[in-house]
Amino acid sequence: WLQVITRTIDEDVPIVPDDELVFMVKPRTDPTQQLIKNEYSTVMKVSASGVAVCSTAGAEGEEAEKFFWCYTDFFKWSVLYHNGKQALSVSVFTSGDFDSKARQEFLFRTREAQKLATAIEYGRRGARGARRG
Repeated sequence: WLQVITRTIDEDVPIVPDDELVFMVKPRTDPTQQLIKNEYSTVMKVSASGVAVCSTAGAEGEEAEKFFWCYTDFFKWSVLYHNGKQALSVSVFTSGDFDSKARQEFLFRTREAQKLATAIEYGRRGARGARRG
């Protein structure tokens, strides 16, 4: 039973302060129209400083950063099912005054939606702890 607990804890802690986690996602909703929709050509990189959204292009898979969201930019995020497949819904502020009416809604399909959501949650917690310290 100790092995089960250890494995569960390891699976549940997806981010450590200096690690960067990379998730392949398929944009389904992009209000900015900067991402290629309906293709797994986008990556979300979760790190201690925030979340970068990058498009991959070309034969060599070169990445171009389209967005960088600090953890304070997130209004909300949730795991849901879109057309029967797991996805992550993300709502981010578009103004510096954090007006809840000024935000953009994105939807990213990924089988790792739960891990991605958990990584964002742990990143936010770490960012809040770093500001206090």
